[in-house]
This record gives sequence, C-alpha cells and structure tokens, in this order.
Amino acid sequence: MMRNPLNLALTGSGIAGIPPLLYLACPYSHRDGMVRAHRALHASDMAARLMRQGYSVFSPISHGHAVCDADMTHEVGTDAASWAVLNDTVMIVCAALVVLDIPGVWESAGVRQEVAKAAEFKLPVNLIRSYGNTEEVEADVDPMLFADARGTL
Repeated sequence: MMRNPLNLALTGSGIAGIPPLLYLACPYSHRDGMVRAHRALHASDMAARLMRQGYSVFSPISHGHAVCDADMTHEVGTDAASWAVLNDTVMIVCAALVVLDIPGVWESAGVRQEVAKAAEFKLPVNLIRSYGNTEEVEADVDPMLFADARGTL
C-alpha cells in the first residue's frame, strides 16, 4: 500500500517500499536575482516538507538554481526552455505534478509548460499552498487553470 498522507492525486499504485516520485513545479524566471533566489528557497522548503511526509521529490528549481549560481560563465539559462529536456526526462517517471502556489505561479511560462507536459504524460496535477507549518492541497486540478489568456497551455 502506497503512503499518501497529503491525499495527492497520483498515477498508479507505485512499487512496494518506494515512495511515489513527485515533480515540484513553481515559478523561477525573473529579471531580479533576489526574486529567483526567494523562489528557489520556497521550492526547496516545500521539497523538504514533502520529503518529510514520505514522498520522493524532484524540484527542478532547487537543482537548477544551484547550478545557475555556480555557472560563472552565465551560459546556463534560467528560463524554462533551457531546462525543458531535463525536466521532461524526469517528469515522465513521476507519479504526479505538484505546483507550488507562490507569487508568479499564474503568470509563469515555465509552470504552464510543465503543466502542459504533465497533461501530455497523463499525470495528475496537484496545487499546494503553504500556511506556516501547514500544507493545503487541491488534488487533481484541471490543467486548463494554468492556460494563458488565449486559453492555451
């Protein structure tokens, strides 16, 4: 039996003894480096919270922010397109997409791209909000909630 303490919408029953792998999406790109750092901190905090709940988590922002900071040449992009191949490769083995609802999430082209890919891979999309030490989950949300003004993901 798979442990699912937050009642996230997940695909499949998983493999005995292995927690479901979640893909944690949140906005990142911004012209202000402090905003990017703050968003990465939010992502890493939520990844840790989910891991303490028993989930396995891939947080592309947590991973990517550290890589971008270490890149003294500034050739590694901070935009969604620069990370799409890696993100897609990991997402295809995930049990669900979890979108962290922080400022910028509804305008984020990267989050929109990740939600579209999750829909293509037939992964459930979950929205998670953090209130102090509490997580509020909206499970199995309609991916079209993330569509742009033209109605496209």
